Amino acid sequence: MIDRRHFILGTGASLLVPALAPEAFASTEQFLSFFTGKIAGSGTLHDFKKGETKQVRASIAGRKSGDGLRLSQDFEFSDGRSERKVWTFVQRGGSIVGKRSDLRDPVNVALSGNRASLAYTARTPVDGSTYNLSFNEQIEFVSSDRVESVTSIKWTFLSVGEIRLSLRKI
Repeated sequence: MIDRRHFILGTGASLLVPALAPEAFASTEQFLSFFTGKIAGSGTLHDFKKGETKQVRASIAGRKSGDGLRLSQDFEFSDGRSERKVWTFVQRGGSIVGKRSDLRDPVNVALSGNRASLAYTARTPVDGSTYNLSFNEQIEFVSSDRVESVTSIKWTFLSVGEIRLSLRKI
């Protein structure tokens, strides 16, 4: 039997990308520009199976790279574990596509009003095997320098966890 705790803790936090104010969605270029610089935040990682909640700290740095953005995310968890995820976002026509080494497929960033939505599947190693976890991240713009991110995590059809983060551009 697969231990869902390993899925959540083995995967760490999902994509933590701040969204933009509605007027800032005029172009993908403006969206990518927003991510250039430093972002910090904190929140919780909920493990539904064990009924546990872990605190999460995020430190994010974005830098322009060609026609896109390279986003490095460092996470620290209250159990002492840390993790790094690196995204590359590029413009393709009028849209933004993200890639990360552990993803099955590229991710289309859906922009609408004051929200950004990302749905993706990450290959997650657990006890010598690899499993595909589904992430659905909803990012809401709160102010010019703050966003709230809620990410649901599923394995097949089972909800195994949720990540809630409050992020601030610094």
